[in-house]
Parts: sequence; C-alpha cells; structure tokens
Amino acid sequence: MTLSLSNTSEKLPSQNLPKNFSDSTKEAINKLRDQLRYYAIVDIRSQKFLITKNDIVIAHRLRDVNVGDELRLNRVLELGSKDYTIKGQPLVSEAFYNIKATVLEQPK
Repeated sequence: MTLSLSNTSEKLPSQNLPKNFSDSTKEAINKLRDQLRYYAIVDIRSQKFLITKNDIVIAHRLRDVNVGDELRLNRVLELGSKDYTIKGQPLVSEAFYNIKATVLEQPK
C-alpha cells in the first residue's frame, strides 16, 4: 500500500488544549507549534515510519481500504521538529496533531 501524507508540516492545530493537560505540557506544545517543519513517528500495522508532509510511505496492505481513501493516522509515537520533541507514553495524545494520508495504490 502506498500512502501520500498531508498536514504533518503545516502548523499544528491551533485548537485549545484540554484543561487536564499540565502547564508544562501546554507550553511544550506551543513551542512546537511555533516551529516551521515537523516530523512524526507513526505506527501503521505494527511498523514504525518517520514521516513529514508530502512523504510517500509504502506499508503492508490494509483491509477494507480502497485507492483514494483518506486515512487518519492516530497511532503517533512521537512528534518533533529541529528543536523540540514530544514523545508519547506509549502514544501522543490526539489533541496535539491531525495527520491524514491518502491511499495512492493497493498492489496485490
């Protein structure tokens, strides 16, 4: 399966963070949001991929997915930039990111 990724190096979502996050966590997210480029380490079918915007990722075939489908990657292990890194324990909270991928092909 080949995925085209989007939204990983655009500004992180500017939504307000939930109140249950500590001030230090909110501060770290805001520092990361001020960076120009981002990367994410995502888990797709137990394989880890380091991705940035417009990357093409070749992963194992997924069931019930067709060419052109848009997938939301919600198993993020780490978000980072040149200066800052946020590591999940084991996953980063979904409130911190919005990563989508489009299925380009499904070879057999």
